[in-house]
Amino acid sequence: MNSSTPMTESQYEVEDFLRRVSQRIAPVWPLDRFVAVNPFLGFADKSFLEAAQTLSIVAAAKMTLPADTLHRQVSSGQIGWQHIDEAIQDLGLEKEREHLVATIERGDLQTDESMIPTVTDVIDAQRHSDWNRFVVEYVGSWAASYFDTQVAAWQPQRTGSLFLSWKTEAEIDRSPEVMGARHFRSTLRTLPDSALEAASEALRLLDIPEQAQELYLHRLLMRVGGWSACAARIVWEKKLYEQSKDDTLIEFLAVLLAVEVALLKAFEDEQFTAGWRAARQTMLELSANHSADSKFRARLILQLAYEKRVQQKLLAQFNNRKGGDEGSSYVSELKRANKERSQAQCIFCIDVRSEVFRRHLERSNPRIATMGFAGFFGFPIEVVPIAHNKAVPQCPVLLRPTHRVVESAADEEQRSKVHQKRLERHHLSRAWQSFKMGAISCFSFVGPIGLFYLPKLFTDAFALTRPVPHPSTEGLAKQGSQRSLVLEKTGFEPRSTGICLEDRIELAANALRAMSLTKGFARMVVLAGHGASSVNNPHAAGLDCGACGGRTGEANATVAAVVLNDPAVRDGLRKKTL
Repeated sequence: MNSSTPMTESQYEVEDFLRRVSQRIAPVWPLDRFVAVNPFLGFADKSFLEAAQTLSIVAAAKMTLPADTLHRQVSSGQIGWQHIDEAIQDLGLEKEREHLVATIERGDLQTDESMIPTVTDVIDAQRHSDWNRFVVEYVGSWAASYFDTQVAAWQPQRTGSLFLSWKTEAEIDRSPEVMGARHFRSTLRTLPDSALEAASEALRLLDIPEQAQELYLHRLLMRVGGWSACAARIVWEKKLYEQSKDDTLIEFLAVLLAVEVALLKAFEDEQFTAGWRAARQTMLELSANHSADSKFRARLILQLAYEKRVQQKLLAQFNNRKGGDEGSSYVSELKRANKERSQAQCIFCIDVRSEVFRRHLERSNPRIATMGFAGFFGFPIEVVPIAHNKAVPQCPVLLRPTHRVVESAADEEQRSKVHQKRLERHHLSRAWQSFKMGAISCFSFVGPIGLFYLPKLFTDAFALTRPVPHPSTEGLAKQGSQRSLVLEKTGFEPRSTGICLEDRIELAANALRAMSLTKGFARMVVLAGHGASSVNNPHAAGLDCGACGGRTGEANATVAAVVLNDPAVRDGLRKKTL
């Protein structure tokens, strides 16, 4: 926390508590590194049953099919009692089997949809308003500005910590008071500027029962789950890259608590006090009994049983070799080919889009063996493009790049020319963009200059040209088409770059072990990375390689091929036990 005074023991306790709650939020990466993340990452220490129960009351998240659908599956026999018994055993509920089976046979699977209540829930229920929606938009619009990465032309003032930046702005923002929240700003002014102190004071004023505090705070974070996940990503990367703690998510949680307190004071009257007292009692009941709902457990059992049935059906299809003459002859040919040396071994990314290539290659020639591996091919690197001062990670977002390589041209003279040309074009492009988007110049731009864009509109529409340059070649002159990655140490980068021979040997050995490619090499081994190209698509990174951090696998495949083809590396590998 940004504080000049030492923390007290109680503040340490509050910090540990808030940090423990915030660890339940899975990080989500921004659109330029758009990759899939397990939303239940924060529940890795919990069972499926515990995670489902918690998410049900803090986010109304359903981890099962609808109750009616599950009941029909049982009634029609599609879910068998064998599968149900296996699910009961897997969930460790054998002692409750008779009671759960009776619940399933009755078909009474509709569960209570109660959630941990918040201040806004009580206000909305009493006044038939929509303060929940207002809070999401109010906090979300501020977070969108604060977390902006220099994309917006107008940037907010980031005064000190996240909490203090929000508090400074919220104390002059009249939006909540215009909507009817009396004295909203004056209440915020009474809160401390320290996030920990403000959170501690907020919990005291809200008087949340101790047993329910963790679930209540989790509910607040899940209400604005996207921005909570954004903050969690910042915390994750700080720990990954700098091995240090980050308080972004704790500060954000303090913001949510402060909003709750301000609304509590704004609508505090006899009716609200009674409603909030009942809400706190509901919190106690849910925190104590949310794991004892037999109907909820029965639904989870049927969900697991349903998945077991689908798995067994799928495995049976895989094991069925009666695919006709064509299928039988293919299997026989594949068995024969496995006894011979492969003509080629093609290693594709495990991305589902690679399946069609693998299937057709193996069917066209059974002596071509294909394998699947994460598309960074075991080389967690980061790349500095020409004329860029920031490296881009080319590895899964959960990993830290181990080496930095630099993009360069054919020789030093060529590199300098390409570097200078790209900088000039970048500055010119930024100036032109500022002119087009200026508050005054944009009006004069459309009239006299707009018609000159008509030919390009047609060529873009028919895919003869691109509306914008491709990111990898943007700002490069023709002489920049012949680019390469430098694996040696360079003198034009402030940080250490390149991969020394010892590290190359270690990287190569680790990659080959991970691929299970340690013997029986074909004469040709192909590393097939993948990527995509799209225009005006905010989710463009999702079309690239997730294992490469939402970028193409070109750099990784190139570096891996160069290293594995290096005679010195091969000599080193012969001395290692793979």
